[in-house]
Amino acid sequence: MSHKKKTALLLGVLPLALMAAQATAAEVKSESAASKLIADSALNLKLVNEYRNADKPSAKAPFGPEIDAWTQGFMFDFKSGKIADVVGVESNLYRIQKLSADPDKSTRWYLDDHDSFNIAGAAVVLDFASWAQFKVGRFGTDAGYGSLKYPVPLIHSASQRVVPRMAEGALWQGDFDKLHLYAMYAKAYAGGFYTDWLDEYAYNKEEEPRYNLAGVWDTGPLQLMLGAQHQQDTMNQYMGRGSYTWDAGSNAKMKAEALGLYANTIGAAKDALDVKGLDDTYLATAKLSYIYDKTTLFASAGQAGDKLPLNALRLDTDYTFPFDLSIDRNHQDMLSLQAGVNYNILPTTTLGVALLTTDGYEDYTKAVAIEGKSVNFSVMHAVDSGPLKGLKALAILNKAKEYREGSALGDTLNYYDVKLKVSYDIPVF
Repeated sequence: MSHKKKTALLLGVLPLALMAAQATAAEVKSESAASKLIADSALNLKLVNEYRNADKPSAKAPFGPEIDAWTQGFMFDFKSGKIADVVGVESNLYRIQKLSADPDKSTRWYLDDHDSFNIAGAAVVLDFASWAQFKVGRFGTDAGYGSLKYPVPLIHSASQRVVPRMAEGALWQGDFDKLHLYAMYAKAYAGGFYTDWLDEYAYNKEEEPRYNLAGVWDTGPLQLMLGAQHQQDTMNQYMGRGSYTWDAGSNAKMKAEALGLYANTIGAAKDALDVKGLDDTYLATAKLSYIYDKTTLFASAGQAGDKLPLNALRLDTDYTFPFDLSIDRNHQDMLSLQAGVNYNILPTTTLGVALLTTDGYEDYTKAVAIEGKSVNFSVMHAVDSGPLKGLKALAILNKAKEYREGSALGDTLNYYDVKLKVSYDIPVF
């Protein structure tokens, strides 16, 4: 074969060889991307069993006064790997199964009235860089369930029930070393107290999304957080929280925490509440803890401002560090004070007792004064070895009394509350 013929043959074969090589490389790359997408995927099952039995005489039907619910939560959280390290998917399926509920008592948001229920969500995850991380769709907003690394002010919404809180919309997160920034657009919500997806709505019941901006500064011992929220015809909210931990001698530490919230009504909400002389409200609360060896001593205080109509505004002023299972700490001009101790009787078992007192009014008219006294006993246990490693159990027994002279509810209200909770995470893959 002549040199010219060989050259012509090579020139003819070369493009085909290059195309075949490119096709093979694309196939390998595609297989690699698909393999990575599957290999980096994770499915976690969280089991939560919770029982609640209480008598809360200040709670109005259908949320009380007697409460009885026993539920089992099956919560599946799936995270895929990322295509090209950028695009992924998160999805959630939550089943809350009724085990028992007295038909003559309230289930207080543990169930859909007295029935089991499901909540599902899915979101696209876009991770372009540490400063450009996005979620679009339905996603978690509950730091306690791992949806957020921090209790980001006004974005984090701690669940007080079996199901974590979720939002529908878009979330941006930007990480800059010690600084973490967030922005959220939310048009619907579910979880926590809510057993179905509900549209965000303004005070006048018109659909209006929420807009959030927040930042977290974290150096380890020091954490500072700021957040703002806007909702048309409802209100603007601003929250700041911080904590600082320092050494206090041999094997001892001190931790100081503080939180402040200010909310002012706007638009239709302002017009409606101005007639009652209401316009804004606030919350200020702080906690100091002394941790030494097996013992933690703590004291906390909280002060709330005007009692705005919470159902219409969906304003949560129950962020006070003083904790109680029964009585509220966020009524009109209410001061709450608490002191307590936790003691580790075993490395995995903690006993606690906390005393609480409250002083305020039923509502903005200040016609009825409230004085409350309460005690909470708690037992916490965590399994740290064996096949049930990671299982956590919590039991709280509460007894409380409020004096409300002249109240339609009665001059003396007696409360009791029992809560049992067991949770266990199972990494399916």
